[in-house]
Amino acid sequence: MRVVVVGAGILGVTSAWFLKEAGFDVLLIEKDAGPGLGTSFANGSLIHPSYVQPWNEPGVHRTLLRYAGRADAPMLLRLWHLHHYLFWGMRFLANSSPGRFVEASRRNLTLATYSVRVLRDLRTDLDLEYGQYYRGSLSIFRDRSVLAASVGIAEELRSAGVDSEIVDRDGLIALEPALASIANQLEGGIHYKGDEGGNSYLFCRVMAKRLAGAGVEIRYGTEITRIVGRSGHVRHLETASGGRIEGGAFVVACAAGTTRLLRPLGIRIPIMPVKGYSLTLPSGNEAQSPRVPIIDADLHAGVIPLGADSIRLAGTAEFSAFDESIPRARIDNLYAMLERIFPDYANAVDRNKAIAWAGLRPMSADGTPFIGQTAAENLYVNSGHGQIGWSTGPGSARLLADIVSGTGPALDPADYSPGRS
Repeated sequence: MRVVVVGAGILGVTSAWFLKEAGFDVLLIEKDAGPGLGTSFANGSLIHPSYVQPWNEPGVHRTLLRYAGRADAPMLLRLWHLHHYLFWGMRFLANSSPGRFVEASRRNLTLATYSVRVLRDLRTDLDLEYGQYYRGSLSIFRDRSVLAASVGIAEELRSAGVDSEIVDRDGLIALEPALASIANQLEGGIHYKGDEGGNSYLFCRVMAKRLAGAGVEIRYGTEITRIVGRSGHVRHLETASGGRIEGGAFVVACAAGTTRLLRPLGIRIPIMPVKGYSLTLPSGNEAQSPRVPIIDADLHAGVIPLGADSIRLAGTAEFSAFDESIPRARIDNLYAMLERIFPDYANAVDRNKAIAWAGLRPMSADGTPFIGQTAAENLYVNSGHGQIGWSTGPGSARLLADIVSGTGPALDPADYSPGRS
């Protein structure tokens, strides 16, 4: 049977691989000119089972109100886009209750720890090189009470297999000497030893080559405009050029574009885009440049080494629908964050060589991805991963392939079902 996968980002290329491995004839469709050019292109580039909690944590409504209209907001709601988020937003806030937040965090952690194992096997089996490294990540804290609460979370994560070490100020500097200039501001940190760095765009490119080598047909520059179905069964896909793509089963893995394709079929899955920003910068000299991924809990920002000569600064969440513009104020905000974390590096780096980027994270209303069969019997979805797609992508793809093939999955598919309430 032919399975058509729509989207060649992290979720699409890995879904295509595991479906091919399961014995299906696979066709991969991508609207862009190559793989990984959308949401996967310049994300935070850190695989972090240590931090997969949903963004709708208890009290999120107060955060949105407190930062309304502020360019330095870690979470910003653009009021002129509010109407796009009304129904999704009500579900987003309803799922911020303590009980639902804890349950969604459990599901994401289960998926992320599984995904790390799947990626390790995939990396070994296919001899993948995508700039990966294994230094863990370092969460830093300026507030003693926030540190204490995070230590409690780290202890819970440790019982689930997420290895960590609590470090004091001296321990932070020993792990990352570039933090020395702000040492007097820090109360301590947590070294999550199992987190991994790696370039997700390079990963998509390498996986696309492996797919082509395995006989998977890939069509770039092919935009799907409509899914045509009848009586709960998809018949074919229509493209922007007027062509038709047929198959026995179909997988939609095109990030924030997923809902637009499903809605005409009457399939409503609560996913909305939440824009994130990143800056890719030259790494600078050895004394100033960070070597360990840093997560600043107070600023909601990450500074992550990328390859041998680049640093990626990523952070903030913006509710601005499908607007992919990059306002100067938001980039200035990223630089201000960098100055607070690594002032020496921020002052020395050549900002003329910076590459600014914004991507639309596909955010589910309850903070957990949608993986599995939709109301149409031969239509599947693998989307809604929000900010954790790189951390959960390979595991999600393996779960999806197991569901399509009818093989007993390693995880409970009900936790990620598109039909969950």
